[in-house]
Amino acid sequence: MWKIIQVLFVDDEQKLLEQAKIFLEKEDDRLCVTVTNSAVDALELLFIERFDLLIADYKMPEMNGLELLEKIRKKMKLDIPFIIFTGKGREEVAIKALNLGANRYIKKGGDPKSQYRILFRTILQEVKHHRTEKELRLTKYSVDKASQGIFWVTPGGEFIYTNEHVSEMLGFTEKELKGMHVWDIDPKFSEEFRDEYWNELKKEGVKRIETVHRTKNDELIPVEIHSNYIEHDDVELEFAFVKEISKDMILKGQEEDENDLHELFQMVNDGLIILEDDKYVECNKKTLEMFNRKRDDFIGKTPYDLSPSKQPDGRDSKISTKKWIEKAYDGEDLIFEWLHKKKGGKLFYVEVSLKAAHWKEKTYLIATLRDITDRKKIEERFRKREERFKRLHAMSYELEEAEMADDICKIALKAADDILDLSESIIFLVDESGGLVPGPSSKKVIEDEIMSPFTEENIINKTFTNNESLLIEDLNYENKTDSLEDRNNSSKFLIKEKSNELGVKYRSAISIPIDNQGVFLGVSTKPHNFDKEDLEMGELLMSHISLALKRIRRMEKEDFLHSLLRHDIKNKIQIVKGYLQLSKDILEDDKLKSFINNSEIATDECIDIIERVRMLRNIEKEKIREVDIISVIEEVIDLEKRMSDDIRYEMIINTDERPKVNGGQFLKELFSNIVENSARHSEGDNIRVKVENRVEEVLCVVEDDGKGIPDEMKNKVFEKGFKKGKNAGLGLGLYMVKEIAQNYNGKVEIKDSDLGGARFVVRLERL
Repeated sequence: MWKIIQVLFVDDEQKLLEQAKIFLEKEDDRLCVTVTNSAVDALELLFIERFDLLIADYKMPEMNGLELLEKIRKKMKLDIPFIIFTGKGREEVAIKALNLGANRYIKKGGDPKSQYRILFRTILQEVKHHRTEKELRLTKYSVDKASQGIFWVTPGGEFIYTNEHVSEMLGFTEKELKGMHVWDIDPKFSEEFRDEYWNELKKEGVKRIETVHRTKNDELIPVEIHSNYIEHDDVELEFAFVKEISKDMILKGQEEDENDLHELFQMVNDGLIILEDDKYVECNKKTLEMFNRKRDDFIGKTPYDLSPSKQPDGRDSKISTKKWIEKAYDGEDLIFEWLHKKKGGKLFYVEVSLKAAHWKEKTYLIATLRDITDRKKIEERFRKREERFKRLHAMSYELEEAEMADDICKIALKAADDILDLSESIIFLVDESGGLVPGPSSKKVIEDEIMSPFTEENIINKTFTNNESLLIEDLNYENKTDSLEDRNNSSKFLIKEKSNELGVKYRSAISIPIDNQGVFLGVSTKPHNFDKEDLEMGELLMSHISLALKRIRRMEKEDFLHSLLRHDIKNKIQIVKGYLQLSKDILEDDKLKSFINNSEIATDECIDIIERVRMLRNIEKEKIREVDIISVIEEVIDLEKRMSDDIRYEMIINTDERPKVNGGQFLKELFSNIVENSARHSEGDNIRVKVENRVEEVLCVVEDDGKGIPDEMKNKVFEKGFKKGKNAGLGLGLYMVKEIAQNYNGKVEIKDSDLGGARFVVRLERL
């Protein structure tokens, strides 16, 4: 019987979600469908709940289905089956979805009952396939992690597989053991004896022997081997289980020479202790190493003598010890965790196996101790990680209430300090010109100390430009011969250490992009203070911050556009009304024509504003596609030539092919605005357009021989509403140029032209 299948369905259409839940759960009561109309909420649900499969629409606000898929696969590292279920049937979307790791791509449409039946069958197929893969991985993991040694051996005695326990037992890595032979670790086996052993195993099917294995350190370990003959797909193998027998020999009280028995006792790699009542009467060398004590300082003591007064759960160590001992003497085989204390007071965790054994007419307790301190540390890390996830989720609600970018950054810094223990951090934000400027920082950060080393090596700009996080282990790196690539791969950078009057020296850092909106930088005065988990948690925090900042940017843009509609258009309409009123009172025909003409101009400007506002609002909604950039520019130049006979145009194409870029319908508007700006305002006679094909981008340059643009104005002209001069337009043309370029993951900048005027440089992503 299959267990319940938990499905998460994401679509921005609430009615469709309700319908899908009814249809799918009606098909089979094993399906439990959770629905949400927000991709952001879906990410949060994946952090706190477990699902067997996720279904997502492609086109959704805030985050589309492909972006959601990319975050799940690359950021969260989840392999949950993912189905794109959308009305968008374009082939390139399907291909991109499959490349990002989607399992299926199903197009909406047709009869609902048939459509959901197909979806239901797809869900069953993908979940079954996924669970089968998990079971196979679990089987291999179980063999790898088995508490006994496992060998796969060829008829000729060559090891082709050994599990982790074999490596722990012998000291060789799996890679070292692969290709070795039985006689390399067993001094009793020769090649001739191996042939005889194989023939007997093949005949009998199973064999059991006791022998010794030699470790990498030349120590001999007594072992018991259970061999099985296996034939699969015409391949013959020996499948052998191997375990150390020294403990068994002690517990069974075999009649052997006491000196040999003691030697085997000492060879065991776990702590072995013999207790009489509650006192230690014998132990092996490993036990003394674990407790950092000499034999005389150990024998005669009790377990609670070498433990803290209380165990982590609050139990009294002495009382608990006596209870465990009483149970063991009553015949129970016990396994439990315990906190012990080394000489000097250092605490360490052990897993204790305790059982009674009869030897020479007396009953003793045999305790096996395995140090699990590292395992407990890992468990604690996972506990803290889960707690961090919960607190970050709670923080997202606080972000929804923020109304300014500065408030969001302060929430981010507080979360970095309180949740991620990043007490020294700063956020760099993108300004109107597209450059990074320091924003809010934590109180402990000394800005000059950050700005100097972190900007000299361009760490912040590198993070922003490449949209990739950096883990910097130590800034004080002195190998000057390494290439930049080597230095980047090692996450270390050559920085001359600088300190201010307080003596602060920053040594390590994590640098995380906030999409295309800025960079988060966490620093420490200690080298190697950050690890990959810090980076991953920081990236999760910044994903929340990025969404919040985008929301603020949208709000700011909408406020500006609404202000434009309320103020400018209202004024223009008033002008129209005024001129029309004047025209009624004037009888002379010429003046009447002039007034009417002015009214028409004002009306045209109103229409122009409305059109530009419409375009601004639609820029981010446009679907990016492949565009032949040369065709777009040629169309723009042909149009401008017909409109201005006194300007000479020249087009230079520095490529043998017609480059394709990421773009859309607004690319034409982008270049029309630039060319029109040069034609109307440069006061020049010549405009030259160049197209150059580069490795990852296409460079488009529009330059003129006019009066140019002063340096102090080069960034301001892209600001929304910027106007200068009596012939200035609406202050939207070049602002739209910047917005369109950024929407296509490109950028635009102004430089001086060798023709004498301005040089507009547009960089677009090459396909």
